[in-house]
Amino acid sequence: MPDITKLYIGSRDTLRDSMQCISKAGLSGLPSGIALVVSSQGILQGIVTDGDIRRGLLAGVLLEDSVEKIMTRDPIVFNGRMSYREILAEIPKRIAEKGRCRGGVVEKVIIVDDQGAVEQVLDFLQLWRHQMALHRHVTVVGLGYVGLTLAATMAEAGFQVTGVEVMDSVRESLLEGKPHFHEIGLEALFRHHLGKNLEIVPEPPRASEIYIIAVGTPIRADHSPVLEHLQEAAKQVGEVLSHGDLVVLRSTCPVGTSRNVVLPILEKTSDMRCGRDFYLAFAPERTVEGKALFELRTLPQIIGGFDRNALDMATSLFRELTTQIITVSSLEAAEMVKLVNNSFRDVTFAFANELATVCESYNLNTSEVVRAANEGYPRNQVPVASPGVGGPCLIKDPYIFVEAARMAGIQRSLTLHGREINEAMPALIVKKIVRHLGQIGKAPERSVFFFIGFAFKGEPETSDMRDSTTLEVLNLLKPCSSEVRGYDPVISSSEIEQLGVKACTITDGFEGADCAILLNNHRSYAQIDIYTCLAGMNRPALYVDCWNIFSPEDVKQIDGITYLGMGFAV
Repeated sequence: MPDITKLYIGSRDTLRDSMQCISKAGLSGLPSGIALVVSSQGILQGIVTDGDIRRGLLAGVLLEDSVEKIMTRDPIVFNGRMSYREILAEIPKRIAEKGRCRGGVVEKVIIVDDQGAVEQVLDFLQLWRHQMALHRHVTVVGLGYVGLTLAATMAEAGFQVTGVEVMDSVRESLLEGKPHFHEIGLEALFRHHLGKNLEIVPEPPRASEIYIIAVGTPIRADHSPVLEHLQEAAKQVGEVLSHGDLVVLRSTCPVGTSRNVVLPILEKTSDMRCGRDFYLAFAPERTVEGKALFELRTLPQIIGGFDRNALDMATSLFRELTTQIITVSSLEAAEMVKLVNNSFRDVTFAFANELATVCESYNLNTSEVVRAANEGYPRNQVPVASPGVGGPCLIKDPYIFVEAARMAGIQRSLTLHGREINEAMPALIVKKIVRHLGQIGKAPERSVFFFIGFAFKGEPETSDMRDSTTLEVLNLLKPCSSEVRGYDPVISSSEIEQLGVKACTITDGFEGADCAILLNNHRSYAQIDIYTCLAGMNRPALYVDCWNIFSPEDVKQIDGITYLGMGFAV
């Protein structure tokens, strides 16, 4: 441990002496910016900070004057018998009593023994880290895709984790060790920590030091965000907050939500003040479903804080998961980052899908065009066209970004136009299917349809069907079909049956079908014996490959099969 006496000066020492003491502190591994004024017996009499020196010099105090003229004679100190948590809880009270420390922040925490001799001087963040190292109790509120993957990852990192889930059915499933969605590696990781350093409860406990809010924020039919779940979670957390606690908001939300919605609820329900009694940060989730556990450890974590202390505390927390931390200047900047990432992706997908509609006019293979445009050309990578853009994030976040633009007085929106293009794709696909069925002499109402891929994406694999374009195509075709069959390599047969679709194997689905539609890009499809499967269809038949999994040149070798891809037909 560094020698604390190297921070000692006497009350008769000069400002110059105190400056020399402060300048040498860092070389000895001691906190910078402070000198301790002690008696000959080593009892603390006051402190001198670099700020005190600056203010003294500006007021006309000379370098050769005694530090008695500028020192703080009654500094805030804590007894060494207090725990780190007790000290953190006591800091706001001492600040209020003393009426000092601008902004309610104590940069240096001085710990003394019963006689008043200094035992230790800690930076505030250093103290918080010590406390976190001893307790490391994190509560994650909301155990959906975002919350559960984070909770399991934090448990693996050594934290004591409490997961809060209000839905009885989800909580009961989790208590049995069964996550309610498919995520590669999650079930084994979750089971390993459940009952050890990971528990599942219906409401937040008081015993935590860190609360991470990760509840869902879906959008309504008018595309406005639903914030009621977030508001209720903030209320629950506020009711159990203690002095010194950190609250981290992780839910996607409109710009300004942390400061204007969540913060007032926390302050009202806790009867405490943010930045003085507790701390608030925003750390958006940016993982992709199917690779969440990997990306929580590897993606840069964006962090914005209410103040510097909150930013430093959240940075210290997430550095336990990833070494790549990107701090931004405010809560609002961090909120905007999440919206930027997904809105930009949605717009690029919209360009690819618009390209597909143009290629269709020329009967061009969109995948071939995109592949040629990208190869060896370093200035853009155009995505492949798709049957639309699905999933809860890419559907929702662009609308929240558009609302942020509207609130800023910006009406013309590239993002909104891109969203409209992507949302139009399922209907365009159905229109093409019906037209090409007619060209081979078949009516939809007398046709058997085979849907392949119900999750909103195939790669990385997921069981999430929320906002899946497959369901949109299904809802348009099902009312005018003879029979609908379905297969997905991840989603269970029972879930498919609940959609009013006959679940089957790949081989059985093709057998006797008039139209087979491949709607997501799961890697297992590449192993399908496509020749045998297509030969078993009720020919003439239509094969719709929305992801160009199989080459049209190969498919057209099979008599009686029309290949319909993104932008062309063979």
